[in-house]
Amino acid sequence: MSALTHTPGPWRWEYNAKHRSVHLVGGKPMYDLTVMDFERWGMHGAVPRFIEPSESSNGLMLMHRLCDRQDWIAPFENREHHAHWCAAVTHPDARLMSAAPDLLAALKEVIERDQKSHRGTIMSGHHCHANDCPTPTPQSLLMCAKHWRMVPREMQSRVRATFSVRSSAPGADPASWADYYEAAADAVEHVARLEGKPLDNSYRRMVPKWREFATKREAS
Repeated sequence: MSALTHTPGPWRWEYNAKHRSVHLVGGKPMYDLTVMDFERWGMHGAVPRFIEPSESSNGLMLMHRLCDRQDWIAPFENREHHAHWCAAVTHPDARLMSAAPDLLAALKEVIERDQKSHRGTIMSGHHCHANDCPTPTPQSLLMCAKHWRMVPREMQSRVRATFSVRSSAPGADPASWADYYEAAADAVEHVARLEGKPLDNSYRRMVPKWREFATKREAS
């Protein structure tokens, strides 16, 4: 039984008031397989029917009552003496249903862990330099695509040009760093005005420091 797999998803419940029936159906592409339905069992109960796993892959849909398939029933561990009134259902589809709450909890844990990891990446990595934008961006880009589109083309060209000059010989020309910081500050402040946010930014604060450094270097 362990080698058999459950009926392919997606699954959905189908309620038929006209025929007074409820079916759990699945399979691709059009819910063409009955995963589980029910039949009367005696005068006061109902028994589920499951598809034969070994036949479903061949397109067959032979449904079997659980009470007629003892190979789909097994005693609970350490409760074998109660098997006549409390036993486990081992059909793959039934096992998947009973495992669903644990699977959902595990999935939520994985998603939460992934989100925390993503937030950590955002905090530790390079991000858009528009005010209050945490969008991750490559280090070669000043802003994310959304904010970069808000910058006028002439201003974009100046940022690219000064960045290219600064990057061609890092540290060799303090003036080129000042030029880049000034161009970046203009772009950041332009976006901030459009979004109604404060203009303060680290690029603007760096401009006078690098201008002073460039002046001292020229005088030396």
